Amino acid sequence: MAQRLKGHEVYVCSIYRDALKECRQRGHVRYLYFKKGLLSKLILCTYKLPFKKEDSSLFFLPYSLSFALKLRKVKPDIIHIHNRPQFVRIFKWLNPKAKIVLHIHQVSAMEEKNLWTYKFLNRVDLFLGCSRFLSEEIKRRFPKIQNKIGHVYNGVDLHQFEPWWKNTELRDALRQKHGLEGKRVLLYVGRLAENKGADILITAVRNLVMKGHKDLRLFICGARGYSSQDVSPFMRQLFETADQVKENVIFTEYVPHEQIHEYYLMADLVVIPSKVEEGFCVVTIEAMASGLPLMAFVKGALSEIIRDRVDGILINEGDVDHLEKELSIFLSLPDGYTAFGRHGRKRVEETFTWNHIHEALEEIYKGLMENA
Repeated sequence: MAQRLKGHEVYVCSIYRDALKECRQRGHVRYLYFKKGLLSKLILCTYKLPFKKEDSSLFFLPYSLSFALKLRKVKPDIIHIHNRPQFVRIFKWLNPKAKIVLHIHQVSAMEEKNLWTYKFLNRVDLFLGCSRFLSEEIKRRFPKIQNKIGHVYNGVDLHQFEPWWKNTELRDALRQKHGLEGKRVLLYVGRLAENKGADILITAVRNLVMKGHKDLRLFICGARGYSSQDVSPFMRQLFETADQVKENVIFTEYVPHEQIHEYYLMADLVVIPSKVEEGFCVVTIEAMASGLPLMAFVKGALSEIIRDRVDGILINEGDVDHLEKELSIFLSLPDGYTAFGRHGRKRVEETFTWNHIHEALEEIYKGLMENA
């Protein structure tokens, strides 16, 4: 998005990682990094101090203070904070003339009641959700600030996530590589956390395989956390559940984002069995951009993004029997909901491209400055 905001001078602030291949400027975009020094490491070494407690405005203070001071020299018109209400106080204190935008990406960002005080609400000039569901949830919880709440969707790269029918040669090669000729391929993409529901999906697939659907394959693309290789007790439970049908359930471990499109390309259906109220779920639009139908529980913004019986199938939340039944219907259909995938691709082209998101954000920034 920063690269698209060509009419502005943009600063991107982030923690430094070696994988970022540190650069300082690309055209109108400048990059500021935070590297932990000895003092920062000491401050952040224990959860007994407030600097690692998410209900404290001192959370990760070395980071927020460092950037608040750097931006004080820049004198920005707008400071756009993503998903960290803890940073609002320090940024506004050191940059009192800047407009503060707090962009919420998940419901859990609003759970810390110690942070969401009357003073805090007044420090923020605009609250954004990454879906209508999230913006409505902000309004429901904090009705006094309804006049400064909006939403901006997340976007997807249509070049990285091409529809499978435009890349059949690579699709066939990938399916051959993984031994998937003549198979029905389901795909799960996401963290292997209990609230994401991979256990429900694996149970449904195990039941279907044991009832005779031997050609069914489920790819579980994900790890405990982003780029994490740790195995949690919950993951061990998943492995045990899948052990009876281990030829049918394939765990890929963590897949880098630049490679994940290959798994979409060889799949027939993407399943999102989430137990949590999803603020958006980028997997939905990546799957739709890839021309794939979806099957998902009705949780949070999932029913806002996926149109039932148009782009995919929406299922009663947490109902393994309903999921198994719908998967059985899918497996019985020769075309496997191909039409849903084509509708989904069109919907992404019309609503979820980065160009659409850029236009919406430009209007938001313009409105903020006109009311300065």
